[in-house]
Amino acid sequence: MSNATEKKIAFALPLLGFYDTHFRELTSELKNIYDVYIIYGSKERKLDKNKKFINFYISRNSLSLVNLIKSFFSIIKILRDKRFDVVYFVGIYMIVLGIFLFPFVPGRKIFYFSGLGSLYTSERKLTKIFSKFLTLFIRFSLRILISSIDIFENTDDLKLLSSRLSRKARLIKGLGVNSSKFYFTKESNKNRTVLFSSRLIRDKGVAEVIKAAKFLHEKDSSIKFIITGNIDQLSINSLSKDEFDDMKGLPNVTYLGYSSRVDSLLKKSNIAILPSYREGLPRFLLEAMSSGRAIITTDVPGCREVVKNNFSGILIPKKDWYKLAEKIMLLMNNKKLRHNLAKNAELSFLNKFSIEVISREHIKILEEL
Repeated sequence: MSNATEKKIAFALPLLGFYDTHFRELTSELKNIYDVYIIYGSKERKLDKNKKFINFYISRNSLSLVNLIKSFFSIIKILRDKRFDVVYFVGIYMIVLGIFLFPFVPGRKIFYFSGLGSLYTSERKLTKIFSKFLTLFIRFSLRILISSIDIFENTDDLKLLSSRLSRKARLIKGLGVNSSKFYFTKESNKNRTVLFSSRLIRDKGVAEVIKAAKFLHEKDSSIKFIITGNIDQLSINSLSKDEFDDMKGLPNVTYLGYSSRVDSLLKKSNIAILPSYREGLPRFLLEAMSSGRAIITTDVPGCREVVKNNFSGILIPKKDWYKLAEKIMLLMNNKKLRHNLAKNAELSFLNKFSIEVISREHIKILEEL
């Protein structure tokens, strides 16, 4: 094995955007010690001038056997040529691919479960059957691939796919947030603003946000919503055009599209909301905690890993837009409660979720390999 300063680490991601939104800060910390590469999926072959970024073929909207085979042969050459000491396979698609690649490529493998996605929130019968099969396949594979390290972001996913913590199965709560960018600021007394930041897909609870915004416009027109995030057209759970147009037409909603300045938007907001159906460990909530903003989210895997109900935020039932609206009104009209929740959330963030805490956990694992 190479010395730590020479160790070559690769993060295999389903798409480059995932690096920008989630992995940039962690990999920046690891680059201080290791030689870090980003391998990312794309339908088109690209020649990246930065040799530390390498792309391979992927069709993100399909987990079909044909596309897995195409991805397999596209990435296997990269992994064999570069001979990384450690490869992180990130997300369900990449983990399944990594399981098939396991005996054919050198180096140690880390399977990083960043959330289980729409497969595990869908109400479609066939999707439910497929997700049960996938769960059995992954559980069996993790048991026989004894040399892999399996990292989970929340205890629900760990229990589902690995049963218990062990030297092989680890729990690391998220990817960390830089508190020098997302730092505590006092709320503006001029604003009564709610911020939602996520991809615009049903699984993130955007339909419930729209319904709550409609309801609150009739109850209290002073409460404004800022919604930021891409429309994910590849997702089967993306908003329809009619729903999207309906959202943009609401007088109390400002839609900004994708924003790289969520830190600035949090400073202008009073409450952060994410009524998601399931998460790995939601980065937006960590950013809100670090910024000192009160949180409303759902009592589902991932979200309840971040928020202790009525202490560091408020948990509501999944798909309950009325409860979402009710709790927004409660917090907006109770400044003391809002500030107490935000203060507790910030302390929780510093102890558990900062980039310094999370990067130490990864370095500890990498030094063991």
